[in-house]
Amino acid sequence: MEQQNGSRFRKLIEKYLDNNISIDEQEELFQTYDNLGDSEKDWKTQELGDQATVGTDLLNRINQTLKINAKKKPKYFWYKIAASILICSGILSAVYLITSQSTKQNYSAVTLKLANGDLVYLDDLKVGAQVEGANYIIKKDSINFISYLPIDNEDSGTGENELILPKASNYKIRFAEGTTVTLNTSSSLKFPHHFAKNARVVQLNGEAYFDVTKNPGKNFRVISNKQIIQVLGTRFNVKAFNQEPTITTLLEGKVQLSFADKNKNSQSYYLKPNQQAALFGKNIKISEVDTSIALAWLSDCFEFHNDNIKTIMNELQRYHDVEVVYKGNVDDINISGRISRSKSLSEIIKILNMTDGVNITLEGRRILVQK
Repeated sequence: MEQQNGSRFRKLIEKYLDNNISIDEQEELFQTYDNLGDSEKDWKTQELGDQATVGTDLLNRINQTLKINAKKKPKYFWYKIAASILICSGILSAVYLITSQSTKQNYSAVTLKLANGDLVYLDDLKVGAQVEGANYIIKKDSINFISYLPIDNEDSGTGENELILPKASNYKIRFAEGTTVTLNTSSSLKFPHHFAKNARVVQLNGEAYFDVTKNPGKNFRVISNKQIIQVLGTRFNVKAFNQEPTITTLLEGKVQLSFADKNKNSQSYYLKPNQQAALFGKNIKISEVDTSIALAWLSDCFEFHNDNIKTIMNELQRYHDVEVVYKGNVDDINISGRISRSKSLSEIIKILNMTDGVNITLEGRRILVQK
């Protein structure tokens, strides 16, 4: 690298990290990084300084820039600059990708959509890694488990984040106050950057298991499908998919369910452990249940207890990318059983076909159900 080019190279980096660089200069910077191949050949210590030291400084500056405003940094640049620093400095470190709002969302990946529109693809993070933004830290605790930690005061962070799950996935998130939520396949959870001073409120679309940390001065509320659940500290499961009954199953503690009846009057009910509430439109049914059935998905199983075939097919559709077609009246077909979700779709259908009075066939991504 010529001395003039080396000086130019360093100036471009400084301009970019100072957020004072033109599009043409960005392209020039990308090209310079592309041209950095073999470190011993291309890196000139006299011109650029010690390789490891400069690499460390760059990584530190990148992290600082991410904290200031991650949204402004394009995907292409972070890929290039991180790869180049890792190659040139020999530092064992990692810079994780945060895509901008203009990037098309990958709906087949577990995604955390941040309040500023940034998308974090959680499967791309290694266990133990973390993404640090302007006012948050996202830490990958285990394969399907993250912690979301605000790093500012309660008054400075605003907006709503959303954890989005594709088909055939489970994921757990832990909030700073200790509550954990495990999301089932094809579900999403909206939560604020900071919980309010007098309440902790999240919004669920789909199914999730909640283990709520007790905080007497700060109720925990789950808004889902025309229903509000309020608790102090407890463990419960909520299943709230569109066009289906909202089912709440309580394992421990006490919860209050609130909804509007057919006259638009507010109604409230309390659940005790081992009780389940099923909300059908404006009507509710509370019964004693075996909670292990509602929680079978946490063990990666489908479990049915005299469930209608359409309910079962809804479960399969959420987990597998299939279309279901019904031929004739199948409303009187009910099935019981427990099946591992790790089995192939064809294996699951073979097991279901062991039930008398039902004929299920799989044609490509289409399931035909008939008597």
